[in-house]
Amino acid sequence: NSIDWRTGLFASGFLNMCEARDVVAMGAAALFIRRTDAPAWNNAFINFDYKDLFKAPNCQVTELWYDHFSKYRLAYSGETGNVSVSTTMSENGADVIVKVVNPTDEPAKLRIKGDWAGVSSTEFEYYAPGSLTVANSMEDKNAVALQKASGKVEGNDVILDIPALSAGVLTITKRFE
Repeated sequence: NSIDWRTGLFASGFLNMCEARDVVAMGAAALFIRRTDAPAWNNAFINFDYKDLFKAPNCQVTELWYDHFSKYRLAYSGETGNVSVSTTMSENGADVIVKVVNPTDEPAKLRIKGDWAGVSSTEFEYYAPGSLTVANSMEDKNAVALQKASGKVEGNDVILDIPALSAGVLTITKRFE
């Protein structure tokens, strides 16, 4: 019953679990919108008063995952430690999409092995507000803000530095000859 960053981490881990299995075909948030003067229901995606609105972290993460959704799941092997990972291929076949969640208070490093000789770019879009209790509000709508970074290509590896308490999507784009 909150709208702080804990909801974003929970949503991203839950979405990774759903995406990796055939069990869940569709889902929806239980409480989609809420007036901010109704404190007993403080867990909605979109929060509003009579003049404005702000999105909660679970909404932000769900939108990021949705923007990078693909039904083409890719298998992976190896140990990811405490990092939750879901991998797919974009529908046009040009991108490998790696959704990562680091629910710990320590940064992590993910090494993704593959045939990356033709990689033209890597982009990591992520949320990492630095604390579980950071929350968006009418006064600060971007307390939990989307950030961007890149992975590094080293031979047959893409290496991604993952901040503590973060959720994000790495897009690895291959160049077509």
